[in-house]
Amino acid sequence: MNVEIHHFTLEKSIMTSIILQTECTIKLSSMKQLIYLYLLLIPLIHSSCNKNNVESKNALTAGKHEANAVSRKIEFSLYTNKDFKNDKQLIQFSLFIRNANNQLLWDSMLPLMSIQTIPSVINKIFIEKQIPVNDSSLLRAGFIYAIENVGISWHLDTCNKSTAIKKIDFNFQ
Repeated sequence: MNVEIHHFTLEKSIMTSIILQTECTIKLSSMKQLIYLYLLLIPLIHSSCNKNNVESKNALTAGKHEANAVSRKIEFSLYTNKDFKNDKQLIQFSLFIRNANNQLLWDSMLPLMSIQTIPSVINKIFIEKQIPVNDSSLLRAGFIYAIENVGISWHLDTCNKSTAIKKIDFNFQ
């Protein structure tokens, strides 16, 4: 940022004032740019997180439920009963639910953490997800996790169409 000064006899206070005004202008324009960037990103993030497809929305609005459809809920629990206090490797957990057609109904990723910070059973991570009534297929759900410089593994389970509440309890070893 160039500030032209035509009079070299300016007092120190006037110079300081000019510099401060310039810094404030720079900071305000940077903040405006950030605000515009956030306003552009919010709709993109919202649309990318919407996992419902047109068929399931139409089925819900038209009331096309199977007569024996049961409202189902899946409860995910993540904890460990081992002592990993010296294990500083990074681990990334993601959770998912898929129907019988392998269609992704829901997924979520937990924040990156070190293995030593996986909570004990008393402080376990608990996530509850309601399944739409119109999907009465056999569901696959569980955890996929990746350990830095080691690899990927998983903990999977199924949820029968007659099961109202399925608990997926993952004791990380």
